[in-house]
Amino acid sequence: MELNAIINKPYYYLKRISLSEDKKYFIIPFKGEEVSVGRSLESSFVLPDVSISRQHAVFKKVNSHPAAWTVKNVSSSGTLLNGVILPQGVDKPLHLNDTVQFGVGENKFLYKFAVKIISSNRAASTAASATRAATETCNPNLATNKAAEVSASHSLVEAHDHLELRLHDSRTAYDRLLKEKEELAQSLQQQKLQLEKKYQDERDELQRQVMEDKKKQELQETQEKLSLQLQQKVEQLEQRLANERAELEAQMRIEQQKKEELQSQQEMVCNKLLEEKRALQEALEQERVRLQAQMQEQVTEKVQLVEQQLQEQLKQVQSRLQQQEDVASSLSRELEKKAEAEQRLQTLEEEKTKLEQELEKAKQDGQQISTLQSALEQMDQDKATLQQEMEMMEFAVSAEAKKAVLDTVEQAMDSEMQCPICNELFIKAILLNCSHTFCEYCINSWKKNKRDCPACRAAITSETRSLAIDNFIDKIVNSLSEDMKINRLKTIKDREDEIVKAAAAEAAAKAAKEAARSARGRGRRGHARHREVPPIGRGRARGLPGTGDWGRRNPERIRVQVGAEGSGSEGTGSDRSVVMISAPINPTFGHFLDNRSAHFGRPYNEGPPQPLPGSSSQYSAELRAQQSLLQSLLSLMPRR
Repeated sequence: MELNAIINKPYYYLKRISLSEDKKYFIIPFKGEEVSVGRSLESSFVLPDVSISRQHAVFKKVNSHPAAWTVKNVSSSGTLLNGVILPQGVDKPLHLNDTVQFGVGENKFLYKFAVKIISSNRAASTAASATRAATETCNPNLATNKAAEVSASHSLVEAHDHLELRLHDSRTAYDRLLKEKEELAQSLQQQKLQLEKKYQDERDELQRQVMEDKKKQELQETQEKLSLQLQQKVEQLEQRLANERAELEAQMRIEQQKKEELQSQQEMVCNKLLEEKRALQEALEQERVRLQAQMQEQVTEKVQLVEQQLQEQLKQVQSRLQQQEDVASSLSRELEKKAEAEQRLQTLEEEKTKLEQELEKAKQDGQQISTLQSALEQMDQDKATLQQEMEMMEFAVSAEAKKAVLDTVEQAMDSEMQCPICNELFIKAILLNCSHTFCEYCINSWKKNKRDCPACRAAITSETRSLAIDNFIDKIVNSLSEDMKINRLKTIKDREDEIVKAAAAEAAAKAAKEAARSARGRGRRGHARHREVPPIGRGRARGLPGTGDWGRRNPERIRVQVGAEGSGSEGTGSDRSVVMISAPINPTFGHFLDNRSAHFGRPYNEGPPQPLPGSSSQYSAELRAQQSLLQSLLSLMPRR
């Protein structure tokens, strides 16, 4: 029965038909309801090649379909059915003798679908014929014809061949089963190894977790011990801190008592210092007012005298200049007229001689009289024309002479009336104590960085406005070219704008400073710094009360101490009661601190001061310098 069941079952398979030296994978048998082909070990039939996908194709058995089997492409490299690429995921029916190729390109894995069926009727008839022939051979009573024997032998041969084929198929199936058994054993061995490895990993992980738990427990115990020790140390430290705090409080009480005693002593010293400071301020204020009034009076007198003299000299220079211009123009006109008259006279003499000769000839020839008369009339007309040309030439010569004079004056002003700082004509000229003159704007800008003369580097102790130079320049500029007038007006306007902007910025800064000062509170107002008060009782016999040599060594600190009460600054800005050592308003005070004997001739308490810098001798030198400058300008003018 078992043999008949096996013989009656059809066997479907794929037979390799591609030309290849590789004899492996010759038959792909279809076992079960579904067969998968691919590179993965999980596939039903494994093709270990890089051109084959892990899951390349799936073959399914369909009992309801007449073809019985279908093929489905699940690869990315492609599956061909009868040379046509199958779409992915679509089942296609598979017929006998259809070709199936795995992978596109070379025909490396090309198979043919086939089936093998063994008929049970044929096997039974073959076996019966063989049995019957054997029976007839053994039985002597049966017919013994030769044809029957031949037929029996042929039947036996066919039966033998058929059995050999079945034996071959059985061996093939047995080999396949052995191979599948080996593959299954290998797969089981691999799974066993994987499970052992997984078990070992899980065991190691569990051991590691156990060790970690053990370490955590030990760490927790260690932490508990440490926390207990730490608590004990904290208690000890708290006890120690309480003891030290008690000792420190006792020391602080003692120091507080000492501090109160020291503060009372400091208040007494500060009161004494404030009294001495007020006395020093009063003395310095009186001396400053007296010196300022005296110097202002002297400066005013000198300035008025200098301005008056310069005005007179300017008027004289202008009158002399006008006279010289008139004389020069009249002389030039007279000389030109004289030269032209002489030339014309000579010409007339020659013409007269010619006319006399022609008249003598005319007497002989009366016909030429009318011609000569017309020639005389033409000569009169030429004479009138020449006179007009002479007058025009005289006017042109006078204009050229005036232009030459103005050019000379302009060159002289460019060389003598220019400010050394800005190289422009003086604008509001300021005369320094060293006899050098600069623009007011230029010297004020210079003094923001330095307090010495830009020309000779001498210290600036006094400044005087020179109105004579300003008036002279203004009058001369009116006679110069329009370009110079426009340039000067533009320069004046620019400087006025800059002065206005600077004043506005200074006012804003001062307002901000006052606001910040008021915001700091009223506690700081009206108090000088304690560390800047000079030592008590020093230098009273040397002139400046309460300062002595300390005042000469630290003049900037003197400037702070004489600041106004409540100012809160150190001599900056425009404090009215602050004595600036090098300020233009009181140039003698700085010299008074540095070298009192040089300016006053004696100590502070021994009498009135000597003449101040910038006295009559200095202003005489300044006047002489200005007079020499004016004389040099006059020398450039044309003389009679």
